[in-house]
Amino acid sequence: MEFIDSAGKLVEKDFFTNREPSFCVAKLFATGLVNLNKVEVLWRPVTNHLLEVIIHLLNHLREWGIDVITTLVRSAIQYEYSTPLKENQRLQTLLISP
Repeated sequence: MEFIDSAGKLVEKDFFTNREPSFCVAKLFATGLVNLNKVEVLWRPVTNHLLEVIIHLLNHLREWGIDVITTLVRSAIQYEYSTPLKENQRLQTLLISP
């Protein structure tokens, strides 16, 4: 998968094989990406689970969760919705709320 990093560079990241695998986190990420067209229904459950991951006791799992949730938020912001994001205040609030 390709993403734009914080420096604006196009990078390729594969959350399934890039680091120690976490099947559950990878599936949450994939589910979130595939269902961006249903973001209003699935956003809270997916991000709530990812928020649980980023407070995990294992440091590498926390870091992995942070990468996934950051990438998912960026993807959601860049997604082309039927009503543009800049015109949908409710969706903007949903995407930036914890």
